[in-house]
Amino acid sequence: MDGSRLPEDAPAPANRPTVAPHTPERILALRRGAPALVSLRTTRAAGFRFRPGHYARLGLDDANGCPVWRPFSIVSPA
Repeated sequence: MDGSRLPEDAPAPANRPTVAPHTPERILALRRGAPALVSLRTTRAAGFRFRPGHYARLGLDDANGCPVWRPFSIVSPA
């Protein structure tokens, strides 16, 4: 190992909070700007931190109740 990655079973560093890989959130507003452009306003978990330009995956259940995941770019201030 080159030291740049932690092993899968290693504890999170003390200065980084542990955040669940998925959190249920609510869509507060949805705006369509163009056929391929959607703007969403959602709630977020208190431990979810980001910088503008990062992305998050949003999973919505399909008709069968299976989540369909899509990446979304974050463009709001941290």
